[in-house]
Amino acid sequence: MPILPRYLLRLFTPTFLISLTVFIAVLLMNHFVSLFQLAVSKGISLWWVWRCFGYLAPSLLSLAIPMSYLVALLVTLGQFSEDGEVMALRASGYSFLGILWPFIVLGMLLSGLLLYLNHVESPAGFNRFKNARAIALEQFSRLEVEPKSFLTLGDWKLYAQEVDQTSHKLKSPILFRYKNSDLSLRVHAKEGTYLIEKGKGLTLIFKSGELQKSDAEDPRKLLVANFQRYKVFIPTAGPSQVQREPAMQEMRSSHILSVLKNKDITIPRRAELRTEFTVRSVLGLAPLVFFWIGCALGLSIEKRSRAWGFVLSLVVLFIYYALFVFGISMGRRYISLSLIIPWLADWVVLAGGIYLWWRNIEGR
Repeated sequence: MPILPRYLLRLFTPTFLISLTVFIAVLLMNHFVSLFQLAVSKGISLWWVWRCFGYLAPSLLSLAIPMSYLVALLVTLGQFSEDGEVMALRASGYSFLGILWPFIVLGMLLSGLLLYLNHVESPAGFNRFKNARAIALEQFSRLEVEPKSFLTLGDWKLYAQEVDQTSHKLKSPILFRYKNSDLSLRVHAKEGTYLIEKGKGLTLIFKSGELQKSDAEDPRKLLVANFQRYKVFIPTAGPSQVQREPAMQEMRSSHILSVLKNKDITIPRRAELRTEFTVRSVLGLAPLVFFWIGCALGLSIEKRSRAWGFVLSLVVLFIYYALFVFGISMGRRYISLSLIIPWLADWVVLAGGIYLWWRNIEGR
């Protein structure tokens, strides 16, 4: 590789990697807090949290890469222009294309990666994350029974007057089970014990008590029985037990297209799916759009601090994502615009970049 491209990439790469790390950390922070709290409350290992981060990685990269590319591009070109190197290269016969071609090649490579992530890996990873979180919410590997308080275990609720956390003994325990919001089983006893079987569920053993169960044929009738020992096992929810309808953000684009072929889906739902499909391509091509606006701005801040590059990148990102959110909102509201209006952010920023390029070329 010639010296000039290597020099430009050596300036660009550290800023890009630092920006990428910062943006991912910021995007991840909200998930980290909720996942860490869930892991602590359920007694799940921290390895599960890291695995969830892995599931979220494609989605986070698809958001962080375009922003990092623009920031690094403007900061690099700001420094390059500040030192007068652009003017020197232009005086030596270099064209703008001859100077900037490494950045457009990098933008094309990043856009190709983002299109793959947005249409394939990000939805699949987000689906795995949501499934893992749903399973974690239903399971319990750490049980903290507090005296004189209800503990919810799926369809079950447990109450005890006294609790020995060391021996897992219960005094005057009461167990309720609800079915469709109606009480279907009630067990109360003088004493009991509980045992957690990790990955399987919870075993409760009651001694000297009474069981009340509603009649399956006539819910108005109540079956009552006394017992000396009663044992019940409450299973931990597993992947096969947690059933949830995936959101459209969890569908691969091929799945969205297959759903759109169904003529029975409602117009609002069709508008949402069409908008979601379009948005993935819009974000995928963002690096190429940012190349035009980034290079035009970066080359126009000669003899100024390279900090201007960072400030300008934030301004461009604010405008871009404001238009991006507006496009999503309008696309979901009006089906006739669902394949067009999400592109508004790319069109406006690209038009601004082309205009600035024209101004730069005319001025030089």
